[in-house]
Amino acid sequence: MTVVGTLIKLFAVQKDRFYLNIISQSICGIAQVFMLSIPSKVANTWFGAGEVSTACAIGVTWTQIGLALGALLPTLMVPNVKDDAEVAAGFTSLFILDNIASITMFVVVLFCFRSSPDSPPSQSQELKINNNREIEIEYKGSFAKLLQERDFILVLICFGASYGNWNSMGIMINEIYLSFFPENGKYLGILVLVGILSGGVFGTLLFGYILDKTHQYKKVSFCVLALNCIFWICLSISFQLQSEIGSFIFIPAFGFTSGSLMVITYEFAIETSYPNPEELSTGLMNAAIYLFAIFNVIILEMVFKMAGILAGQILMAIDYSACAALVLLISSDLKRRKANLLEHPLKNYGSSDE
Repeated sequence: MTVVGTLIKLFAVQKDRFYLNIISQSICGIAQVFMLSIPSKVANTWFGAGEVSTACAIGVTWTQIGLALGALLPTLMVPNVKDDAEVAAGFTSLFILDNIASITMFVVVLFCFRSSPDSPPSQSQELKINNNREIEIEYKGSFAKLLQERDFILVLICFGASYGNWNSMGIMINEIYLSFFPENGKYLGILVLVGILSGGVFGTLLFGYILDKTHQYKKVSFCVLALNCIFWICLSISFQLQSEIGSFIFIPAFGFTSGSLMVITYEFAIETSYPNPEELSTGLMNAAIYLFAIFNVIILEMVFKMAGILAGQILMAIDYSACAALVLLISSDLKRRKANLLEHPLKNYGSSDE
């Protein structure tokens, strides 16, 4: 789907073909929904209990690097000029590069990627494979069961709202930043890029490693969400004081905690939903994230127009603090880890919250 979408873009450069841009972007957007679930699914299928979070973090890291490149390359390759021909040439070069990358990855996956290893890498995967052979993964039943899992619903709400807010900021940060620093828009792209890299790369790898070594999902989640709230408050104060130095510090800091949420989100969702299929739990997680993001954009736009940006910032701070508090209501029952401990009950896989 990504290859098809990027191919259509090559024919959508002309100004009278904007509808082709909408079609191509929609196809790529639908494909992204499936792609976002891949890191956790691949990690659980191929890696053992002591390395699955780190493996997921590495997969998530490269999706974040892709996002960072997506934010950077258009500004470098498409000139900001009034000459339509020059702009069109820049878009054509960008789309050719996009097609080369997409087609190359498609061919590599098609011919070189195996769906699963010869033998399960962990006890939890072996149990799931045996169960799936018997029941062939009844998704309707699994979906109904997930809606009855209190811990999974809390994870869905806490992380769906938090990471959804981060996604919505990608849409609205330009409006917020330029309202306080109208002459310094050129710095925003760099700050957002640093924020994505700090959280999506360094933060993701760091917290993925910590989860593998400690299995302290609840404590790690609370610390990251609490820091996320603190950094957002500091960033909001910096905006209100029109402090450029403050924005240079706290946009990357806020990106560090927000970008790191992705690996924690997926891994915590899988822990609380096991033995249901990973693709179902992460798919529901993605749906919650996008629904919260859409809802958040609509509400914040209304608040900005009716009460001002400060009111919207306060509303976001309340939202982040509520998410951090809700994490404390999640139990310490790590179902996937319990299944893995059945294989070697005396082996030290790290201590749980219990």
